[in-house]
Amino acid sequence: MEKTLSNTIGLPDEARDPAPTDEDVVHRVLSGDIQAFETLIRRYNQRLYRFARGIVADDQDAQEVVQEAYVRAYTNLASFKGPDGFATWLHVIARNQAFSMLRQRHREMPTEMDTMEQILEDAALLDAPDPQSALETERLGRTLEAAIDKLPEAFRVVFVLRAVEGVSVRETAQILGLNEKTVKTRLFRARRMLREGFRGYLKGAGRHVYEFAGLRCDLLTAAVMARVAAMAAAEGSYRDD
Repeated sequence: MEKTLSNTIGLPDEARDPAPTDEDVVHRVLSGDIQAFETLIRRYNQRLYRFARGIVADDQDAQEVVQEAYVRAYTNLASFKGPDGFATWLHVIARNQAFSMLRQRHREMPTEMDTMEQILEDAALLDAPDPQSALETERLGRTLEAAIDKLPEAFRVVFVLRAVEGVSVRETAQILGLNEKTVKTRLFRARRMLREGFRGYLKGAGRHVYEFAGLRCDLLTAAVMARVAAMAAAEGSYRDD
């Protein structure tokens, strides 16, 4: 016992009590701990918002996509079996929701590489200011965000996942239903479109791109949890009947 206690002295809280895995949280929710679902929402809010924002290119639309993705994930949680992990599964749901929104609003999405190659050759597509004029990292992040918004959707979403969120090539391919070579190609093309002048600034500015934190994160989390609680209550009432 003394050895065990001495080994824990001085360790940070997370080392003594590591955060539960996604699978652990899913199991708790399915076992009746509905409140545990909030852990997953807060864990993926920023990443899922950036992903959705990269597809729909609009703040309010992205928030709607994220909220609906969480609700659909909760509704279908019992069907989650992997094998690629909860994060990938959740992103696929968000991807489908975002594409569905775009189809409903009759937005055209380029899907063929030949078509996108023609778009890429349009030098006037991006009109980003000289990065040297952006004196603050946050300001540069906003400048970069505006430039990313002008990328064709198929390239924008790959760039956000890989360059902003740091998602692996393999997981990006799984989320988007692409092969890994296509992911690499689209990332390369996206970076080329953003011009060489931006590439040295991406690391510092990336955290300011499509930020989703603070009050906005809290409000969306509360909205999702309210819907989840209502669904759970309705399900419980139905079972009682």
